Amino acid sequence: MARKRGRGMAACWYGIARTAVIDRAAAWAEIDDGGSAKVVTGVTEIGEGILTVLAQIAAHEMGVKPEDIVIGDNDTARAPEASHAGASRQTYMIGNAVALASREARKRLVEVMAEVWDVEPATIQTGNGEIWAENTNHRITMGEAVHTSKGRGVVPVGSASFGTDTTGLDPADGSGRPWQAYVFGAQVAEVEVDTITGEVQVLGIWAAHDVGRAVNPQGVEGQIEGGIVQALGQALMEDYKLRDGVGEPAMVPTIPAIMNAIYDAVGVRITDLPATPEKVLMAIRDKERRDAIQAPG
Repeated sequence: MARKRGRGMAACWYGIARTAVIDRAAAWAEIDDGGSAKVVTGVTEIGEGILTVLAQIAAHEMGVKPEDIVIGDNDTARAPEASHAGASRQTYMIGNAVALASREARKRLVEVMAEVWDVEPATIQTGNGEIWAENTNHRITMGEAVHTSKGRGVVPVGSASFGTDTTGLDPADGSGRPWQAYVFGAQVAEVEVDTITGEVQVLGIWAAHDVGRAVNPQGVEGQIEGGIVQALGQALMEDYKLRDGVGEPAMVPTIPAIMNAIYDAVGVRITDLPATPEKVLMAIRDKERRDAIQAPG
């Protein structure tokens, strides 16, 4: 047969956050006039959707609508430092900092309204732009609550820093405890290999990733799919040379799964990327020659 099919699988684990030094991120949050809210942090948005995620987290914690969240200036001359976009760290590190700051801002507002309504702070709930006390008739908008709070001299603002319980890496031997959180994943690839031309066609990738709690499931799916597509290029087409580098978790198992699938299809191991038709065909021909030499008689 000129075309042969095979399947391969690969799994991965991936540490979240910076490695060489202890990772930290900080943020400010405020429930503002009119019931809107703002978050200020030195976040780096490079198209990964982190601003949407932070708005969702802040809205959930403070009880305002996501569309009423404003992410402020991220210039670290005016905003708390939150470090870089990389190491799959932003939702985990900055998201936790924003959550903690938002809780503090909400706590200040709740304490004022508990005093005004003469109820226990634990009975007060916030959500969808409103604040209310359970089992009472007290329910007003967040904007009205902020007006009341500021009238009593309290600005519902919070600040927080989130850091990992880790150590940096020893510069001499690389030892240390650099990560506190991990993600895990596994992927299966199905390929079809043309034994005449060496061309590899990927028929499908099945990916399963343990990402923890997905703040924005659609964004998570998009990042996994985007990482797989990027890894496809690296596996089969792109001869991109790097002295060093790191792949994000969705990319890690894709290439070995494809290489294992090629082996399952035609019995050859490709250990030098990319697996171009020329390399695959050469490996097939080398295997055929070895098999012919080892054949009895």
